[in-house]
Amino acid sequence: MQRAWPTPRQRSRRPAAMIASNATETAMSNSITKPVTPDQRSYAAVLSDLDCGSLGEHIRRPSLATRSIRVGAPFTSLDLWCVDLDVTADALNCFRQGLSRDELARAERFHSDLHRARYIVGRATLRRVLADRLGCSPATIRLSYGRNGKPMLEGGRGHVEFNLAHSGGDAVIALADRAAVGVDIELHRPISDVESLARLVFSDVERRELKLAPDPVSAFLNGWTRKEAYVKALGIGLTAPLREITVSLSDGAALFSTGLRDRSASYWRLLSVPHPRAVVAVALGPRLDRATTTGWLQSKGELPGLNPAVNCHQMRHISTTMNGGLQRRNPE
Repeated sequence: MQRAWPTPRQRSRRPAAMIASNATETAMSNSITKPVTPDQRSYAAVLSDLDCGSLGEHIRRPSLATRSIRVGAPFTSLDLWCVDLDVTADALNCFRQGLSRDELARAERFHSDLHRARYIVGRATLRRVLADRLGCSPATIRLSYGRNGKPMLEGGRGHVEFNLAHSGGDAVIALADRAAVGVDIELHRPISDVESLARLVFSDVERRELKLAPDPVSAFLNGWTRKEAYVKALGIGLTAPLREITVSLSDGAALFSTGLRDRSASYWRLLSVPHPRAVVAVALGPRLDRATTTGWLQSKGELPGLNPAVNCHQMRHISTTMNGGLQRRNPE
């Protein structure tokens, strides 16, 4: 069976999606005092009603140890799904049928057939993952969008927060109960002029750590994905003061400075997720209600003291330098 497009590089046969469920502690609710682990349903079960040929043959669950991380007394559940966006043409047609009219219209606006197909697979899979968690039909999932474009379940349905990230043909979906969640993924690859990029997006502390790193490219990708996951969890997109946020660049993921006035990093946890081809980071923290974000953001969605125009210029420079590889995406 022919694929919908040629893959950009030769990749070994891999699963269409992989799921890992982690019981992760956060400081969200004093009513929860022990870990909550979601049902470890397989990807096959989520897509059981799809007639997509041999899709099931590409499915397996990765060996990822369950971790319990204390931020306070309470806990929250975290589901991680790693998705292969490159599917056969027949499977792509199956996924297309699961999108809303708005999503289909957005898909048609992609100039690249490859990017359009990957968007369709990612969004359709997201709908099914959310529907499986909520016990409903994918067609009944309604999404709304925050001030900076972050998608969320309409009306806070089921107290579930989610986030989606992609890099090349790989995507990651993260779901959390009663907690803000962000995720980012970047494929392993060579990066030219890492120090120049770091000057645009890293704090002074991070740049000093980068200079001492034995592998500057890996350290840079660690820092970038962790920052991206954090600002996506916040839902503040390009208004984030990236050089005022400080994360670790080593193997142990940590947030040292939130970049926000009077907000402690102790209520946040960053996780590094094993992946065979990419660097993956997840951020978990307090859910941001309107009262909380009002103190952070100005009336136009800008953080105090930040010039968004400068930030956008920086992101364009990064995109150009990386030849379209590493770039800021919508806060999905």
